Amino acid sequence: MTKQVHSPGVLVSHELGADCFTGTADDLVAAGLVRMEQLPGQPGNGTTTVSFRADGTRVRKGTPGACRAVGYLRIRKVSRLMICVERGVGDEEHRRRRQAWFEALHREREEQRELARSWPFPIVCGRPV
Repeated sequence: MTKQVHSPGVLVSHELGADCFTGTADDLVAAGLVRMEQLPGQPGNGTTTVSFRADGTRVRKGTPGACRAVGYLRIRKVSRLMICVERGVGDEEHRRRRQAWFEALHREREEQRELARSWPFPIVCGRPV
């Protein structure tokens, strides 16, 4: 999936089950995606990853969580300065994105087949003979 600019200093990519926002801690807080006390390394949080349910309660390590649920947050450090915030999109949106992905994949394969059929020479192992 491609990354787009969400706000100054924050990039967003739309994955199948979540929207992933990447930026520095200050940029993510300024964009309103997280609060400073939710970030990894803050008192009571893990040093690299912390997760929250939609109601704001922290998900403890080893607790199964519905990571695609609407509002679910997974905040993790990806480097010394950069943080990734994954926000769940919900099951219905996940199904819609997955269906769109399958349709795009199917269209791409059909285009490749049509291109192979239109080639004037037979193709063996991906090369014209």
